[in-house]
Amino acid sequence: MRRAVTTIALLAVALSAIAAPPSAAQGSYTASEHFFPSADGTMLHADVFMPDGVERAPVILLVTPYRLLAAPTGNPGLAYPSEFQRFLLEGYAIHQVSLRGYGESDGCGDFGGVGEQADAVAAVEWSAAQEWSTGKVGMWGISYDGWTQVMAMANGAKGLSAAVVSSPLISLYRGLYMDGVHYGGGWHSTPASYAAIDLASVGKPTPNDPGCYAANTVETNGDDPTAAYWRERNLIPKAKDIKVPIFWTHGFLDANTKPDNFLPVYSKLRGPLYAWFGQFSHQLPSPAVGRQGFVEEAIAFYDHFLKGERAATKGMHPVTVQDGAGRWRAEEQWPPSDAKPVALQLNEGSFEDMTGNDANETGTATNGIWTFTQRLPYDVHIAGIPKLDLDVDVTRGGAYLIALMYDVAPDGRARLITRGAHQFRGEGLLAPAAGRAEFEMYPEDWPLPKGHRLGLFLSASDETWFDPGHTLGTVTITSGKLKVPFLRYERDRFLEGAPSQEVAHWYETTVADDLVRSAERRGKLPPRLRKRGS
Repeated sequence: MRRAVTTIALLAVALSAIAAPPSAAQGSYTASEHFFPSADGTMLHADVFMPDGVERAPVILLVTPYRLLAAPTGNPGLAYPSEFQRFLLEGYAIHQVSLRGYGESDGCGDFGGVGEQADAVAAVEWSAAQEWSTGKVGMWGISYDGWTQVMAMANGAKGLSAAVVSSPLISLYRGLYMDGVHYGGGWHSTPASYAAIDLASVGKPTPNDPGCYAANTVETNGDDPTAAYWRERNLIPKAKDIKVPIFWTHGFLDANTKPDNFLPVYSKLRGPLYAWFGQFSHQLPSPAVGRQGFVEEAIAFYDHFLKGERAATKGMHPVTVQDGAGRWRAEEQWPPSDAKPVALQLNEGSFEDMTGNDANETGTATNGIWTFTQRLPYDVHIAGIPKLDLDVDVTRGGAYLIALMYDVAPDGRARLITRGAHQFRGEGLLAPAAGRAEFEMYPEDWPLPKGHRLGLFLSASDETWFDPGHTLGTVTITSGKLKVPFLRYERDRFLEGAPSQEVAHWYETTVADDLVRSAERRGKLPPRLRKRGS
């Protein structure tokens, strides 16, 4: 089956949340417009919505590049109309603050740099200090609007008491690259897309100067994650200091802010923590993901940490997760504590560093190396991050390595479980090289039934997802291991819910019996799932 991949500019899906203001029949509020300075004096614009009849309220804050109109002149209404209307009815004030360079705010966006990070902090602290605020601020938003939450938390914003973080970036580099391999299609034009959003802002007396976007375009063409530009926009090192209560959501199938944008921060958080993870794409959890109740849990979370109603979160699970079969369950943490890696030996072989494979298309992949396990004699369950450890020889200029992991049914149908990519850097454009390549794939939660196999395909291309460029050299894998985290204990208690829309339509191909037989690698099997207490 084929499913189209979003190739619009980075995070721009959040634009779809901007809608007309709710009607008075849905509830009444007072809107006002304000300006305040960021740390360097750049003036930021805020729309404030106060529920009628409320003098002081905890604030739910959105910090975003997507607010295009000023409240008195263009009346933009609520950026997330259904959710924010619910929050207003629950007695929360809504603040919508435009990042520098967007909407009515001055300056020029620096794409997650020190300026925007300072804006996120300033927005929190300004919101907490207003006379109509109780001093308690919660943040909300998906995508770029989730990224600004991580910016505020990582930089110690005072007054931030809760955050509902959905599908954010945790570093800009991870938005455009996976371990040195550039993402495909529209991701090359991302900086230009944000310049266009700036220029499209209407209601301004004069347009902002978009000159900084030219610098962003130049800098984002560099694939070395150690460059100063990328380091400035990497929030992961600051994650260990975050103690803010967080409710985090992310889809394992997110083609926009990819699934490697949560665990490096999420796993280090030190405050109260709740999460929804599952088999869905770039969206706030809604009935489309197969489970109701996300907004209700978000309100309970805010009620606890912004209003002090400690009983509100009673019954919420620390983690609500959906596996690859579409089943929902509760966990105390994710990955679960009983997930342990098992090393599976990979086949040796060679392939050309060139185009030709696309996991989003049907048909058997070619120009690569397949490895299949023997048929599993019992059910097993993957939960966590698979990792690759390869010994590599290349004939010229390094190489691009793409790994695709499949769940292979007895009839040859192979469903893509997860993928990963790595740039193996050589010493020069034409120089041969040899060495070790270690890299991670995206996290997943996936049961493999008895009789199925695990399949791994190594090549240099996955054309819809990645656009790395190619050396046209020969890549030889002289040895390799795939380390896969498997659960030790059976999960047999599930929550109410159904498969997401993506579960039935995710990427699938077919592998022939003779290919499976020729590439089978018999070896150590993952452990048989045990009953808890056994």
